[in-house]
Amino acid sequence: NQILRTFSRQGAKEILIAMSKGHECEIEDEEVERKILRVFSDEDLKDIFRAFIDGLPWMSEDYFLKIFEICSKEEAKELIEKAIGNDLDLWFPTLKKIVEYFPKDEAKKLIDAFWETSPGSNCYTSERREIERLLSRKQ
Repeated sequence: NQILRTFSRQGAKEILIAMSKGHECEIEDEEVERKILRVFSDEDLKDIFRAFIDGLPWMSEDYFLKIFEICSKEEAKELIEKAIGNDLDLWFPTLKKIVEYFPKDEAKKLIDAFWETSPGSNCYTSERREIERLLSRKQ
């Protein structure tokens, strides 16, 4: 909150991106997350999300869902693949959105890749059944 109050949007963006490279920084405050989503343009958010996916151990569900709103299919796929490659936790609403958003073959590849990650293989027992059901019904 202090960064957003003190610095210009560009300055705050640069600080958030720099902080994401420190591996010790997580934004786990819903109020701050909502403010970031409101304050920055879609293009700035894309840059911020890229940095967060590259550098942070965690990114919120709201941020992942915003990717589908502001990114092209190619950009969204790239960010999701990178998140999966970095072992980030993709929450159930994000997994569900992957199934809805991408063609079946692409969605299946992304979902299968997530199940192979540490968070994907260790969690989501009931969610996994639901996601697999949604995938099987998709045309």
